[in-house]
Amino acid sequence: MTSNSMRGSCASVALALVALSACSSSSSNGDASGSTSISGTIGGTKIATTDTTAVVGSLTVMNGTTTGTAYEAVVLITNQSNACTIAQGSANPANGTALTIVVGAASPVVAGTYPIGTLGAGAAAVSYAAQDATCATTTNDTAASGSITLSSVTSTSVAGSFEATFSTGDKISGTFDAPVCNASLSSLAQSGSRSC
Repeated sequence: MTSNSMRGSCASVALALVALSACSSSSSNGDASGSTSISGTIGGTKIATTDTTAVVGSLTVMNGTTTGTAYEAVVLITNQSNACTIAQGSANPANGTALTIVVGAASPVVAGTYPIGTLGAGAAAVSYAAQDATCATTTNDTAASGSITLSSVTSTSVAGSFEATFSTGDKISGTFDAPVCNASLSSLAQSGSRSC
């Protein structure tokens, strides 16, 4: 899941990275909506993998007075069963969690390994957010280091692996194979417009 502030926060991290570039526990989900396996915890909590989806595309960004095009591949791993609906900006479920994996570039994102926290071409980020029953954000953390390896980026799926270390010292790693959702990057980046 991702709340409005979560969606906005994760997308903001990605957009900031892209704008600058242009300028152990385990759980898994093997259903038809994607498969994900994650080891490790954040704040002592294992990452739920009820549903996984991806959004791949481009959007127009401003960097000062310069307008450009940013490309991203975003994987959303959530404890909710409606990850695509969340990515489309149509849902903000209570008690939701989201692990968001983002790779941004100045050209369409392709298979490869992308270091987390690096500015420039091939910027990457992993963020984790959780919210309570009233949709208030209870956790919002972005990995400080690690890497994302995309083995495949197509119009129908995004697959790969990641390892991420957060400023708290928490470490997680995993694999994903996410179907691409019919959503835009701008709908994913919506912030503050959906009620709980």
